[in-house]
Amino acid sequence: VTFNLLAAEAGTAVDVTVTRDLAGAVTAMKAFASAYNEVRSWAATNSAIGKRLEGNTSLRTMVSALSSQLLTTVTGVTGSYTTAATAGVTRDKYGTLSVDATVLTNALTTNFEDVTRLFSQAGVPSDATVTYLGSSDSTKAGTYAVQITRAATTGGVIGSPIVSPYAGASDTMTVVDAGTGKTGSVTLASGDSIDKVVAGLNSSFSANKMHLVASNSGGKISIASSDYGSTGGISVSYAQGLLGEGETWMAIATGSDALTRFDVQGYIGVAGHAGEVLITGSGRTLTATTGTNAAGLQLSYTGSADAYSGTLAYSVGVGGMLYNVATSIARELDGQVAVLSKTAITQADAMTYRIQNAQDRLANRRAAMIAQFIAMESAMSKAQSVSTSLTSQINGLFNYNKTA
Repeated sequence: VTFNLLAAEAGTAVDVTVTRDLAGAVTAMKAFASAYNEVRSWAATNSAIGKRLEGNTSLRTMVSALSSQLLTTVTGVTGSYTTAATAGVTRDKYGTLSVDATVLTNALTTNFEDVTRLFSQAGVPSDATVTYLGSSDSTKAGTYAVQITRAATTGGVIGSPIVSPYAGASDTMTVVDAGTGKTGSVTLASGDSIDKVVAGLNSSFSANKMHLVASNSGGKISIASSDYGSTGGISVSYAQGLLGEGETWMAIATGSDALTRFDVQGYIGVAGHAGEVLITGSGRTLTATTGTNAAGLQLSYTGSADAYSGTLAYSVGVGGMLYNVATSIARELDGQVAVLSKTAITQADAMTYRIQNAQDRLANRRAAMIAQFIAMESAMSKAQSVSTSLTSQINGLFNYNKTA
């Protein structure tokens, strides 16, 4: 939910009520059913007798793969809603998908979270210290063990006890927030109390949108980062006065707090099992490595204990299963359609080559036959000439005999 606040009226309280748009959810599901039915209709029309894809088994397999996801029990979900039909999304005997608006609305009203998990990707942790953040196309549905061996920590610096107001020359303390890359500062003046310096630091941190907070911790100046692990951190420096009195009074040395910050570490899966390796996260976020069923599964551990064991039940939902099948069909480089297209092109190229080869052989044979015909005509012409000469000689011999 996004609010665009344009103006404020002093002294006026405004009640904001946020409700779930159940009617919108039903409308969206009906739109999905309509789109699915259009795909089935297109496939049926174009694979009919006399059509370009008549009897195409690959097309039938693709449509069947999509249809089966609507009937399959979703892995990783429990309770009353484990198939699309239990929430009012059903197919008739002809395969047409329909949505019972009453059944779906009632399900959303009484079991919104369960129905949401049924249709969409979701992760349900065993307790509140673990939060599901996301997954990848490679993540398999199932229940995964979550083991934390080190909690994430924030950075911070703290000085020594301050017993009296600052009494030195003007000095400036500069603080760099590694999490935001922003810089804040406070200038010390003689007579400043610890609370005044803390207020000055927080004013600078807020103005520069830094993730830092200063406080008076039992008479010590403390600066803490709200960013966890390697993404956060604090660096302190001074524009020293003549005697460096500011750094001495605050008792916070120049330098970085890097050694006090840790990223979360642990396992998603079972430690020691094949393929399960210790993962160093980023801040509080832990992401399962490739090569495992949990690959790409991402969670956040907000606990402070370095030894934690729990579980996270991950389900892709009906939508996720349909997405995976649709992706395997339509993926640009190695999807089923792309592979079939490449195969068809390869076969067409091979056929073109064979046709061209046959045409070349026919052309060569024709040229050879023409050459043979020309040679035969030449031979016949010579034979005819010899025949004429012989005939003339025979006739001359015959006439000679008659006169003799």
